[in-house]
Amino acid sequence: MCDLFDVLTDARALHGSVLPHLLTFAVSRAIDARDMQTAEQLWIGFGCACATKKTNIRALAKLILGYAQSGHVEKATAFFHTLAACPDAEARTCVTGVFNAVLRCSISSNSRSNDGMLVDDRLRPDLRLLDMARKLNVVFDVTTYNVLLA
Repeated sequence: MCDLFDVLTDARALHGSVLPHLLTFAVSRAIDARDMQTAEQLWIGFGCACATKKTNIRALAKLILGYAQSGHVEKATAFFHTLAACPDAEARTCVTGVFNAVLRCSISSNSRSNDGMLVDDRLRPDLRLLDMARKLNVVFDVTTYNVLLA
């Protein structure tokens, strides 16, 4: 994954910035390799300064989904706050889709868990996510409703 940093560093040196689609590609590659630490470092190193740009919002969304799908819902939630703070209209649309996916991953992960925890304790992160959805006025999609009802 070190080559991803080199490519992005070279791009920034040549052009003064990193092309948004190049950052999205690099974050996706790291996530596909299940290297969430590298994906996060790429985002922090090259994506934070321009989080409101369309493709970089996509890179951030990929990072959030990567964390959620790998079972790190707390990390996903932390980055979700960054996405929710983006002022642009596409970010708002992205917030809804990403939030629904994170909530489904969290519920699915907690329902499969056999860690000896009480059900109430296992669902506490999901309840925090539902509270966040209420505060951000996130609209649930049909799939999320079905998961919540199951």
